[in-house]
Amino acid sequence: MKAVCFVNGFRERIVQESGGLEGLDSLFDIFVDPSSFMKPWELQLYSEDALSHEKLVEVNSEKEFETLIRKYGITYFLFIGLEYSKKNFDVLKLIASHDAEYGLLNIRQDFYNFFYPFRSSSFSDKLKKIIKYYKSSLSALLKNMDVPAPVHLFTNDPRVIIYPKMNNNTLVKRINYRDYYLSANYKKKPMNDKYAVFADQAYTNYRTYENGLVKANKFYTKEKMDLYYELINSYLKKMSEMLDLKIVVCLHPNSPNHLKHRYLDEFIVTKYETGRYAKFADVIATHDSNAVSYGFIYNIKTVMVVLDGAIPLNNIHDIKLKARSLGITIHNWPSNDISFDKMNPPNNLEITEFFIPNKNSGSLIEEIKDVIKNM
Repeated sequence: MKAVCFVNGFRERIVQESGGLEGLDSLFDIFVDPSSFMKPWELQLYSEDALSHEKLVEVNSEKEFETLIRKYGITYFLFIGLEYSKKNFDVLKLIASHDAEYGLLNIRQDFYNFFYPFRSSSFSDKLKKIIKYYKSSLSALLKNMDVPAPVHLFTNDPRVIIYPKMNNNTLVKRINYRDYYLSANYKKKPMNDKYAVFADQAYTNYRTYENGLVKANKFYTKEKMDLYYELINSYLKKMSEMLDLKIVVCLHPNSPNHLKHRYLDEFIVTKYETGRYAKFADVIATHDSNAVSYGFIYNIKTVMVVLDGAIPLNNIHDIKLKARSLGITIHNWPSNDISFDKMNPPNNLEITEFFIPNKNSGSLIEEIKDVIKNM
């Protein structure tokens, strides 16, 4: 029997990015959700979009994982969202001890950190990043030594994979970045009007975790939250007026649904449809979201927005750094000096090829099926 293992939880966002429920249902006998013990913070943070299914089995410990293997005679797992941790390490060894095999689906990595891990405004910050990068790489290498290798890896770029280790027998299947598959099947523009997409990032609802405990981002008091939405609404309103564009707000998949009411009524606000709208947009605006990928993939004018006083200073620094590094226009708002007609599509062939290395690929499910059909 074949199982697909959702380490980030069996959630709308994760299922959609992994090929869709219908396609996964046709390929796998069992859906496994081990997030409660492999990534408990994911379960705490993002429960609003949790899904259910008759094939779904939740496992809450390594012991239950072993019972699952024995009960169903599972011989193959496809892991989605696997990252290094002691628990994940033990689960992979457990699978190998039962003569089962596993593969990895990895389409969600941060391209910016891959291309520009050492970019910084100061020498000391750059040195710290270099030391941290090589220290984590060495640590992962040492910890990987006893980890069984996957039989195959699905990824747009294998160079970003540090854990778990590959070996000479690991089949690397080059697929495209998640945003390509979330948009490729849309052939028709969703509306007749010209429009701009704002890729929301749920900034005001950010949460962090320490030792498995969820902690709120304390920057966003009620006053700061009100200021954020006042500024982003005024910025998008100004863009709409200057460029004669409708505004479509694509809520971040992890954004609570109630936040849609913070945007102006005249805006279209949607969720889980970023690929549908971004593919045909005239402009894409965001802070520092990876949704700028759509600008690279579809040659769309793109802008990264800083809201003075309404975004933490470290995030403002990152937005400006990423915008300069990626060659994307940056707007500081509020301002009287912004020119909305000078935005350009991002132009970097290396990054574009990072997103779409397999130009003949049309369906993520078909790519997976082609590899695992004989497992």
